[in-house]
Amino acid sequence: MKRFLLIALMLVLGVTGVLYATPAQAQEDATIVFAPVRTARVQTVTTSNGQVIEVCQSEWESLNRWHLTCDDFDSIYETVFYDDVLYVRAGDDPIWVAERRPDLTFIDSALFNLFPARIASLGDDVTVINLGLVIVDGIETTQYQYWFNDGNDAIVYDIFITADGVVIKDVISLRGYDDDGNVILLLEVTSVFISYDIDIVIGVPAPDVVIFIDSGSDSDDDDDDDDDDDDDDDDDDDDDDDDDDD
Repeated sequence: MKRFLLIALMLVLGVTGVLYATPAQAQEDATIVFAPVRTARVQTVTTSNGQVIEVCQSEWESLNRWHLTCDDFDSIYETVFYDDVLYVRAGDDPIWVAERRPDLTFIDSALFNLFPARIASLGDDVTVINLGLVIVDGIETTQYQYWFNDGNDAIVYDIFITADGVVIKDVISLRGYDDDGNVILLLEVTSVFISYDIDIVIGVPAPDVVIFIDSGSDSDDDDDDDDDDDDDDDDDDDDDDDDDDD
């Protein structure tokens, strides 16, 4: 189940290799003004070495409320993120596994903040290229390409945006190098935003079909402290009994 959580987050947040670096509130990229879209339906395809390995559909009420269904041709899994809580289930399993993830919550949950978040997650040492006019599904867009290279692998983010700031498609790719120094494509995640500003309401699974994963809280320590306090109280009672005997 942890694998499902990881893949779902990578596909939705679109951060390969720096998954948890996505900031809670992204900085606006200076080169692009994004249209203030509210909701979206998205189709995502992941390829590895040119082969399709996963197909996903997602719906976004906001950055803090979304639903994702993915098929990797071996299994289907479903993910819901709703106000700090991540829910995942595999196939037709009636039980959802949940985990509290406030680190994935955006302070400003407006959907259009997703794109500057993906850009910001690459860090400061990024090369930006304007590749000019590209037609996507009959729509004129400008393609911007962001490169982050650590010397071994490169994370590349391509975004296709209309003149009025609407993102039609984006692509996150992980690229490596062969023995001759040529760039090779290792993994590519392509998302097409097929509907914007439509009525979307995300719900959560019923409480009786949800099992929460231990999120590493201090509850166990608190229980231990309580047990210690109880032991101390017992010792005090024993001392009082000894005094009475005297």
